[in-house]
Amino acid sequence: MTGLAFAVEWLFVGWARSSLRGLLKHSASSRRDLWCFLFDVTSVWLFLGNLLTLGVLTWLVRRIQFEPIAPAMSVWVWIPIYFLVTDFAFYLLHRALHRFPSLWALHKYHHSATEFTALTARRLHPVESALSSFTFVIGGALVGVPTEGLFLFTSLDFCRSLLIHSNLQSTWGSVGRWLLISPAAHHIHHSADRKHYDRNFGGIFCIWDRLFGTWSEPAFAKVISIGVADEVFNRRTMAEEIVFALKESGRSLFASVFQYRGKRG
Repeated sequence: MTGLAFAVEWLFVGWARSSLRGLLKHSASSRRDLWCFLFDVTSVWLFLGNLLTLGVLTWLVRRIQFEPIAPAMSVWVWIPIYFLVTDFAFYLLHRALHRFPSLWALHKYHHSATEFTALTARRLHPVESALSSFTFVIGGALVGVPTEGLFLFTSLDFCRSLLIHSNLQSTWGSVGRWLLISPAAHHIHHSADRKHYDRNFGGIFCIWDRLFGTWSEPAFAKVISIGVADEVFNRRTMAEEIVFALKESGRSLFASVFQYRGKRG
């Protein structure tokens, strides 16, 4: 899937603007993308994420029982249902990652990329990686998707995420306007321009952004640069950045708890 995404991007944008060219330039941002990708596909990030969350997410997956909403249905029925359910769950999770300071401290690691490569898709903090996996697994349990179905979905979703983080700038026409998140739409989400903040949260579908008022039309927006104002990232070692984000998340969480208790008191 990775090779396919690289090939499609290269075909449409050329070598000079391709992700492969960017990775070979070996900038601080592209190096981080590459290492995160390697740790993600080897499940190191998932293991570390479960470790950092004290195994709570794994425990929940094993304990929570759902009555599947699409049991014994045709594959052509449960696939669209699963895509809709998991993408809506992802939309809600994504908004939470931007809304709550303790979660934004983790998600900011993803947004710290200063240039796109397809591998920016897997530039995730280990805890966010665990949260995302939890969302997909719970969605599968809720819909009643067989194991082979989960593999199919994760493979397709993996390729999709690589493409929308690549240097493709297509809006995908009417499909990208009314149904699917295009590369151009997701680039707006990563924009460093404040007017683009908190826009286009959808992963697969743009319908959630349209329904909840977070849609920004890519045909009328131009992304000049991406990244976050915090200059901590891309300057330290990867381990230092992961620990820094975790500490910031913990501080924000405790501050929120004490603030809440103060209001109740």
